[in-house]
Amino acid sequence: MKAIVQDRYGSADVLQLREIERPRPRAGEVIVRVRAAGIYFGVWHLMQGVPYAVRLAVGLRRPRNPVRGLELAGVVEEVGPNVTSFAPGNEVFGVGEGAFAEYARASASKLRRKPSKLRFAEAAAVPVSATTALTGPRGGARSGADGAHHGCRRRRRLLRAATRAGDGRRSDRRVQHGEAGWLEQHLDASRSLSDVATFMGLSPGRARHLFVEQTGLPFRAYLLWLGLTKAVQVYAEGGSLTEAAHAAGFSDSAHLSRTFRRIFGISSDSLRLGQ
Repeated sequence: MKAIVQDRYGSADVLQLREIERPRPRAGEVIVRVRAAGIYFGVWHLMQGVPYAVRLAVGLRRPRNPVRGLELAGVVEEVGPNVTSFAPGNEVFGVGEGAFAEYARASASKLRRKPSKLRFAEAAAVPVSATTALTGPRGGARSGADGAHHGCRRRRRLLRAATRAGDGRRSDRRVQHGEAGWLEQHLDASRSLSDVATFMGLSPGRARHLFVEQTGLPFRAYLLWLGLTKAVQVYAEGGSLTEAAHAAGFSDSAHLSRTFRRIFGISSDSLRLGQ
């Protein structure tokens, strides 16, 4: 079958039209002959492999599934074992795996019958794009910038709270002016709570309390996440596990591997195999 595939992360230039093998359904799955596929912002993230933490799930140095696309609408071509809700010939829409192709595999639980009055192109945009847009009139939407920078907004709230806190020590003028630039640019895995407390003009205990209150995360857990993200970035860009470990503040690759296993269930060997 024909499909849009990519062998590495990058801009749209990495996408190619190519002949590949047609997928086969597993238990509980359906093969859909794709009539239309939707495009939403998440496709760009998967194509680029950013943020780097997403590569833990989809492949560190190259995507495990080379075919992009999730939203689809089409006609059921084949059903796998234990599928009773659909039969070949049914018109469906929903979320599948590798929708930018002539055929895509999808879990039967993630498909619905396409209404006869809905065109395939319209139905393909419903699963993600249309439902996201629908949250606007219902009051649940965030702008693209807000969604992309939700973590930064939390850090800004932290600084504003620190400005208001005033535990008797003089705050840095940048905090007094409500600017979050220092924290966004300098808070990395190498920073200590004392660094942040000094910048805020607070005691370490008060800074720790405010950090949890405003971000929902303990300070050490946040630094650990920053370190793991840095390690994934270095390794994904071609560095060795040892280089990734040192860049992220871990003592060695074994330390990094133990941490990945504890948090994600992934060892250093798994990282190599998951490229």
